[in-house]
Amino acid sequence: MGTGSRFKTLFRHVQLSVLFKLLDKHFNNLFIINFYYFYKREYKPVLCIYTNLRYNINPEIIMKIVTIEGHCVRLYESIDELPIARFHKYNKYLLIDSCIGSDLEDVTTRVDRAMRYIGTDKNLAMLELQNLKQAMFLINETICSRHLAFAALVDSIDGKRITDLSDESMKKVIHTLGKTKTNWVDRFLESVKKKIDDELAMYFPNNFEDANIKEYYDRLKRRTQLLLDTIIRGGENSKLIEEIDNFLLTLSKPRVFWGKDSAEIQYDKQFEDMCLMLSQKLSIEPRKMTVLQFYNAFEYLKKSMKQEAATK
Repeated sequence: MGTGSRFKTLFRHVQLSVLFKLLDKHFNNLFIINFYYFYKREYKPVLCIYTNLRYNINPEIIMKIVTIEGHCVRLYESIDELPIARFHKYNKYLLIDSCIGSDLEDVTTRVDRAMRYIGTDKNLAMLELQNLKQAMFLINETICSRHLAFAALVDSIDGKRITDLSDESMKKVIHTLGKTKTNWVDRFLESVKKKIDDELAMYFPNNFEDANIKEYYDRLKRRTQLLLDTIIRGGENSKLIEEIDNFLLTLSKPRVFWGKDSAEIQYDKQFEDMCLMLSQKLSIEPRKMTVLQFYNAFEYLKKSMKQEAATK
């Protein structure tokens, strides 16, 4: 966790770091330098990009390589290598999975949540029942959003790159790796999600640190303590546990996944708006960026616009 392997490679070259600082006195905008560095016992060309925000190097991308059902699969697992278009697709599938689900356990969750909302907010109960219908449809179509999120992280299978990010292409990836164990995929997604979330929070704390998440886990920890007290000491904590359950429901209200107000459509539109803004203001191609480069550029743009507004 922390600084990516490519950043570490650059920081080891102290002379280059000093060179960049000297050049920065004469250049305010982006400039590019080609150089060679000793990598795996041979010299490799590296494209090195420097901005007044951060160093970014783009050598051979080092990704996780695993064998799945006899296939050699290369996977993205870090923000300094993961393309933003894949990250968007991966996140959207996880959004669908968390709000709708795609297995029988998720159906039970939707029913339980709807029953709880009936006593507090009938409109939210109706939303949960609508999402339950969506979950039943996905189960009937044997579509698992978690597996599709995993497919979005697959760079290549047996050396053949996956460049098509359409839903049908992601389904084909899952079909190719059809016998992959669900618990392995779940464990991998959980570890990758934590790694990506930690990296984003470290590099861009203003955008990705969420107080609600901390509150959620604090309440969840308290609920676990109350359950253990009930089991071990026979304490009467049912009312306190119910209060925590009701509070947790308010932190993750059901969302609409149909019609023009669909959360899926809104998520796509927000991403397109961000790409359009970056393209217009910075004259770059956002879709070709990594996650790190994309949010770095977005943060830089926000700072620039804030400084411009302050000078007016």
